[in-house]
This record gives sequence, structure tokens and C-alpha cells, in this order.
Amino acid sequence: MARDKHTKQADLLIEALDRTMDALGFDGDHQVRVIERADGREIVLVQANAFSVSRLYVTGRPDGKKIGEFDSWFEKIQARLEQHRKEHGTDFGMRIERDEWTALYAEARDRYVRYLFFSGIQRWEDVERDTFQNITVCDWARRYAEEDTAWDVYQYKGYILMMNAIARAELALEEDDLDAAERHIQQGLDSIGAYCRECVKDGHEDAEQVTREHYLANMIKYRDELVMDGRLPNAGRDDPRNVV
Repeated sequence: MARDKHTKQADLLIEALDRTMDALGFDGDHQVRVIERADGREIVLVQANAFSVSRLYVTGRPDGKKIGEFDSWFEKIQARLEQHRKEHGTDFGMRIERDEWTALYAEARDRYVRYLFFSGIQRWEDVERDTFQNITVCDWARRYAEEDTAWDVYQYKGYILMMNAIARAELALEEDDLDAAERHIQQGLDSIGAYCRECVKDGHEDAEQVTREHYLANMIKYRDELVMDGRLPNAGRDDPRNVV
């Protein structure tokens, strides 16, 4: 009897999934769907192939799970930091526990997956938000975590800075604000260069080399492609890769 009940429940679940797939209407030209929940949160559904569908919550945690009253670990720690500053007038003494670092880092990795996907479908406002939050997590780690724990996430800051700068430049280009786009690109180059100098100062020459040869070079390539495509005016610029 228990097996029959389980089988019936499984059949109902499969039928519901099949109806959902039919209603979403995925096909070769429409592999992404954006839907809105009753609470106002947007969800992006992606059909990678004929058999699987992934879902990403657009805001908060990519998996949609709440952390108590907060939409993410990021928001929870941010609220505690603001409260600490309000009570003490400084962030001195702010403490984040090791298990909280673990949760923050795992959440940051999920945001990385989300902003990488969103960059592919040119949701640049979401990419800017997610990269800004991950940059903030990097900076929290450098300020509040032990050195070894901080480097677990801080080593990726060069890449995140690159993606944030590209997102801001793309948003400016959407508004036909060429001056702002050029400014965001230059700020990105400058911030990545500053990160390279930090890496050398802290004895992480391997991270500096990777950042300079890949992420700084990618920013230069991105800028040059915008000029070649006519999206930015041509201008003589120095190669900033020799930043150290």
C-alpha cells in the first residue's frame, strides 16, 4: 500500500513537471524565461538542454533561500556591521565568525555563477550589483578575517573588479554616455592596477601575474574592441599593464 501511494505521488509530480515545462514553452530560440513570484521576486529559468532546467533568483541569494529575516548572508552581515558602527562609532572590534565566513564565501561563489550567466544575456545592472557585493565581501575579508581566511576570497578580486568595470561601462553605453563609459573603464584599469600592487606588497606575485596578464589585459582588449566597433571614440592611450 505504501509503495502504491509513493508511486501515485511520483506520477502526480512528474505530470506537474511536464505541464510546467509545456507552459514555459522552451525551445531552441527561447532557452531563458523570466518569471515573477507573488512576492515580487524575479526568477530566471534556463533550459540548458531538453532534459534539465536551472533557476536563479535575480536578487538576494541565487537559490532564493532566506537567512532568517534577511535575503542573504551578505545582507545579514552588512546589517550587523552598520549596527556595530552605529553603536561604537567605528567598525573596530567587528567580528565575523569562521562559519559565517564559510557561508559568505559559498554565497559569493553562487553570485559569481549568477553574474557570469547574467553577463552572457547582458543583464548588466544585475552584474554590477552582484560584482559590487562580491567586491565588498573581499574587502570585509581583508579587514576583518585572518590572513589565510581572507586570501580564500581576496585572490579573486582582480577578476571581480574587471567584471564590475565592464558592467558599469555597458550600462553607460546603453545610455549613450560615452564619457561615463570611458571613465568606468579607466577606473577599472586603475583599481585592477592597485590590486596588482597589493598582491606584490603582500607576497602574492603569482596572483599579480595572473591578474596583470589576464584581467588587466582583458580590460584593455575590451576597451580596444569598443573602439574598433565604433562604440567608443578612438584615442591614444598608454598600455597600463606594466603597473608594478
